[in-house]
Amino acid sequence: LVWQAKDIVMGNGSEHRLAHLDIPISTKVQHNASLFAHIYLARKGVSLDEHSSSHQRDAVVHTMTPLIHYLQRPKIIQRTNLILGDSQETEETEHEKEENASKEEKKEEESPIISYWWGNLTVNILNEAGSIPFGQLTPNVRQLFQLDPLNRTTSSGKAHMYMPLIYPNDFWRLRDHMIPVNETLTSLPLRVEYYPLSMIKLQMYEQLGDSLQKQQSFYGGSSGETDELKRMLLETNPWILAFTILVTTLHSLFDMLAFKNDIAYWKQKKDQVGVSVRSILLNVGFQAVIFLYLLDNEKSTSWMILISQGIGLVIELWKVTKALNIKLTRREGGRMAIHVERKEKADMSETESKTAQYDAEAFRYLSWIAYPLLAGYALYSLLYDTHKSWYSFVLS
Repeated sequence: LVWQAKDIVMGNGSEHRLAHLDIPISTKVQHNASLFAHIYLARKGVSLDEHSSSHQRDAVVHTMTPLIHYLQRPKIIQRTNLILGDSQETEETEHEKEENASKEEKKEEESPIISYWWGNLTVNILNEAGSIPFGQLTPNVRQLFQLDPLNRTTSSGKAHMYMPLIYPNDFWRLRDHMIPVNETLTSLPLRVEYYPLSMIKLQMYEQLGDSLQKQQSFYGGSSGETDELKRMLLETNPWILAFTILVTTLHSLFDMLAFKNDIAYWKQKKDQVGVSVRSILLNVGFQAVIFLYLLDNEKSTSWMILISQGIGLVIELWKVTKALNIKLTRREGGRMAIHVERKEKADMSETESKTAQYDAEAFRYLSWIAYPLLAGYALYSLLYDTHKSWYSFVLS
């Protein structure tokens, strides 16, 4: 017995117990063996020992939860100064790990699975005294309940009795809060907390946890994204969180309206008056680089931003087809070729001709400033910054 709490009053919503323990571990646990917490809830005066005369089957509830969790060891990503050769090691993110998965499978050098200790054991007891519509519960909540081992029913005989529900709550388990277990550790800290839980909160924890797990499985999300969402809910002030959700929603709405108006304008555009072809081509380059950069750093980029940036890139590419004459022709031998043509000066109106002239002149002046700045920053980054690869350097 590691810890016990006495005189817990069922139905008391203000009940709270907290203890900080130091758990000694064996050599087997040091070498990836499992370790579980066995949690018992017993009526006062009832023994936990099944062989004791004071033991009662219907007065003791038991559940268990793992304290050791098995995860892939984070890989070390080496960032190198591409000129001087100096290196800097950082832990691989979840996204980088997934990107390298296919390479690792080919090389048969997958990261080893190691044991992690999560030093927080939160125990909740369902704080519901009345009847529960068992048939209306979702399967993931229904499986948490234990029916009366004596198979007793209510006085009317229409409802079965259930045992008090012990709920080991690990919803807030984050990888950053876990400790890798190795042979240098002889004991591990454990924070044990008990408080009652309402049925609404129990269902909320289970439904949200199940939704995040399904989203990760079906849509290929990483556990790092799930952890970031939980951390946001855990550490962010509710008012700031609500404001962030509002701003994000408005940002997405305005993005869609901007895309809609942009498409409507270019659909009815029949001439090149006021159209800077060079700006359109430059925007395509900018959008493409930004999109690839976001993909290269997907760990710190939300899917909402990626989708918005991708739609913007597609629209910019479509604008090119409106500003230039792009034709797809078949060459000899069956190969396809793309021909890009601009309207000849003889076919331009006077206003379109002036637009093209001002466009060329403006970009000539801009290049005098932009090219030296770009070259200078690229040289500085190449000499003093570290990068994962030449590809990452070009994007940055």
